[in-house]
Amino acid sequence: MRATNKNPAVLVECGFVSNSTERARMLTGEFRAKIAEGIAQGIIAFRKSK
Repeated sequence: MRATNKNPAVLVECGFVSNSTERARMLTGEFRAKIAEGIAQGIIAFRKSK
């Protein structure tokens, strides 16, 4: 097991290009902004929990 407590990382999958519905959503700025906001809020929540 690798210790990642100093530099935690996460892989975020925001949709699948192979799914036509998700692909269409990914093309909108509103969808991308919501994803970015959610990721940012998750980082903030993680930092506050430490």
